[in-house]
Amino acid sequence: MGEVSVPKLTHTIYISIIAILGVAIVWLVLSPSSNTSQNSVARTTPSTIAILPFIAQPDDDSTRQLAETITAKIFDLLGRESHLAIASKDETRALVGEHLNIRDIGERLSVATVLEGGVHQSHDRVRVRVTVQLIDARTDDHLWAESFEWRADDLDGLVAEIGQAIASFPLD
Repeated sequence: MGEVSVPKLTHTIYISIIAILGVAIVWLVLSPSSNTSQNSVARTTPSTIAILPFIAQPDDDSTRQLAETITAKIFDLLGRESHLAIASKDETRALVGEHLNIRDIGERLSVATVLEGGVHQSHDRVRVRVTVQLIDARTDDHLWAESFEWRADDLDGLVAEIGQAIASFPLD
């Protein structure tokens, strides 16, 4: 009378443990704190970007050299951003002359975003205007574009402003 057999008691304990574990798993999956941690993981995953060589306008030796210098400085500056994964200079240079569209470039370099730009030097070589645009490589949509104008003797200031604008743009 009133005695519970050991096998029945063990069976009840197992079922209780399984029920508690099930509730804990459901709580972990559906709780807001777990969704936040998943979102923070997504936010810390680097955005992939390819920086195409900037186009010189006019296409003379001096402006071409300036465009190459600005492109290299932007590579170096953005390479320090932990939230960006940048395709290598060699990979992007290898595409020059292939006349690929942005989607093809994105596929070839496995990037989600392409940065392209142009460098225009004034006739007196005192001012430089750089036009930069970010393009979604999956859809070919323009995400952002901006022109920057600086004195030619302050390329570091120019590149810092461009880099800050790009690094702060919310890429996926």
